[in-house]
Amino acid sequence: MWNLDAYIETSVWSHVFHVETPDFQRATIEFLDLVKSGAFAAHISTIVLDEVSRADVERRDQIMHQIDLVEPVLLTVNDEAEALSQRYIEAGVLPPPDHIDALHVAVATVYEMDVLVSWNQRHLANIRRRDLFNSVNRIAGYRKALEITNPLEVGYE
Repeated sequence: MWNLDAYIETSVWSHVFHVETPDFQRATIEFLDLVKSGAFAAHISTIVLDEVSRADVERRDQIMHQIDLVEPVLLTVNDEAEALSQRYIEAGVLPPPDHIDALHVAVATVYEMDVLVSWNQRHLANIRRRDLFNSVNRIAGYRKALEITNPLEVGYE
């Protein structure tokens, strides 16, 4: 059993219901089953709850039910995470309109998560971005490298 600390970003929760992408849906469900088995200690932030709250009522209720089943630890956005997310923007890792994605990474970094799990391959779950985020983290004094990946990659032993 791994028992890694995993920050589960909003896109993962919503993919439980993406019937139009059945492979991603299946991988998401399998990953969340691993979380429920204790392979990962699940964490979310208040950002996830805020994003979910903006979904239509039916989808919001479905996603919140999944979150309730997993019972993740709720992390709050603090000043340290806000400042680190701003450093990502200033360094050009992400443009200013994507500050919420930067904040997800900052929260995961500040709380020393082992992995951030996301389906957002454009802004988060790709090698180039992961390396850029970790470069800014090292410059800012964070020594623990953050893995940023998707449920397909993290679900295999």
